Amino acid sequence: MDPGKPEAGATVVTLTVNGRRTEVYATGGRFRDRVVLNAGRNRISASAEVMFFDMPLPGEEEPGETRDSIFTGPSEPVHVTRRPDRTFGRLDLATALLVAEGHSDVYWLCGEADGCLRQQVCVRVGERRVDCPVRYRFKDGEPITCGVVISVHLRGRRLFSYSYGCRGRWSAQHNRFVRRDIYRKGRQYRIDERGAPWVRSEMTDANRYGIPRFDIDRDVFIP
Repeated sequence: MDPGKPEAGATVVTLTVNGRRTEVYATGGRFRDRVVLNAGRNRISASAEVMFFDMPLPGEEEPGETRDSIFTGPSEPVHVTRRPDRTFGRLDLATALLVAEGHSDVYWLCGEADGCLRQQVCVRVGERRVDCPVRYRFKDGEPITCGVVISVHLRGRRLFSYSYGCRGRWSAQHNRFVRRDIYRKGRQYRIDERGAPWVRSEMTDANRYGIPRFDIDRDVFIP
C-alpha cells in the first residue's frame, strides 16, 4: 500500500495487528513501526488517511486548516508467525513500567507540583512479578529518596498492582528497596479510553524498556 505524499498535509497510517490498532505517520510514501505480536499466527493490515491542508498565506510559516481527507481501504493482510520462546508468559519490564506510571500513589507523590521529580525503575522479582521503586524529590535542593514501590504482577493474563513504602536516599542498588516478602492481590489494571481516546496510541508507545505488551481492548497482558 502506497499511502501517498501530499504536498501540503500529512498521511496517517493505521496498522491493525490482530484487531489492535496503532497509528504512525508516513514520510516520503513510506512508514514503519514496531508492534507486539501474539504467539502463533498474527494478522497485520494497514489503511491510511491522507489529509490535505490549505497552503499558507504569504508571510505565514504553517499550513492552514485541514481542507480534505482521503481514506484508503485496508491493505491485503499479511500473516506473521511468532514462535513461543523462553520469554513467553513472562511479565516484561516495559509493561510493568506502564502500569506503575499510572498508579495513583505515584501521581500523589507530586500531584501537579512543578519541578517535582518522580521516576520509576523496574526490577524483576519473578517470572510474573516486577517491582518498580520510584525515585522522588519534591523540590530542588532536597535529597533524592525512594518515594514508593509499585509491585506489578500477573494472575492469568490480568495485570494487578499495589504499592508499599520504602525509605532512604536513592541508590543505584535498586534491589534494596524491593520487598519480596510483601504480596497482595492489588487492583486490576484497566484502561477506559472513552473519555480520552488518545490513550490508545499511548499504550503502543515504547518506553525505556521497550513496547508494553498490553491489549487495551480486552485489558489483558499479551504473553
